[in-house]
Amino acid sequence: KEDGTVGERMQQLNVEARFIYANDAEGKEKLLADIREMIDGMYAELPNWFRIIPAHKVEVRMVPEFSQASAPIGYYNNPAPDGSRPGYYFLNLSDTALHPSWTLPTLSFHEAVPGHHLDGATAMGLDVPVLTKALWSNTSGEGWALYAERLAAEADMYADDPFGDLGRLLAELHRAVRLVTDTGMHAKRWSREQAIRYMVETEGLDEATATSEIERFVVWPAQALGYKLGQLRILALREEAQSKLGERFDIRDFNQQVLEVASTPMPYIESTIRDWIEVSGNL
Repeated sequence: KEDGTVGERMQQLNVEARFIYANDAEGKEKLLADIREMIDGMYAELPNWFRIIPAHKVEVRMVPEFSQASAPIGYYNNPAPDGSRPGYYFLNLSDTALHPSWTLPTLSFHEAVPGHHLDGATAMGLDVPVLTKALWSNTSGEGWALYAERLAAEADMYADDPFGDLGRLLAELHRAVRLVTDTGMHAKRWSREQAIRYMVETEGLDEATATSEIERFVVWPAQALGYKLGQLRILALREEAQSKLGERFDIRDFNQQVLEVASTPMPYIESTIRDWIEVSGNL
């Protein structure tokens, strides 16, 4: 479809047969195999962006059938600190139509590497109290995962995948729409129905998914805002480091510094990075 709103065009792409996996055992295994290949490709790039690659691995699994009805389309569980269990990236495959192929790279970079898994696995390997490893900040943790999506693009993971890159841009639009709908309801007195309609029309989400999103925002004010606010703060800190360090700036050092405190409250991340900038500038 070459005309219509962005939302209408996205809705068309979501149902095109070339992007949909067969909704049977073979199709589901093909989907999981493709995601594993994406993650392996990103792992190969990690040494160019980080100083330390955590020992804990991530496994891609299908959400068990008994919990698919209440599970999100994708989510991540941290590894066990003692290494007895890897990190798990779960995909809800109750219907493969939930996962058009062009949406999978960004979801996988967000949930696995360099997103939540790299954050969670790094935390498990730090020499800090167990309680510290268990704590998690929505703004910082989800901000890191959005920043990870950006890193994947900078690592050219979409270079030969224009539709995957479109999926990345749609994910950016989704986060912007969240800012509008969350503040619309809680600051501008939008109705639930108005927020759902805005989300469907603006980004092309199906009504059921948009309803699920909006009903979360209704009972959890500002949770959706945290994603984008965290990412923007990390990017601002990176610009600050680049400006002050000049030729001494190395993206691997910056990313490693943030990653090692990635799920702590944002003020602590800011103070940690500014201390690192000051020390690095005096070397």
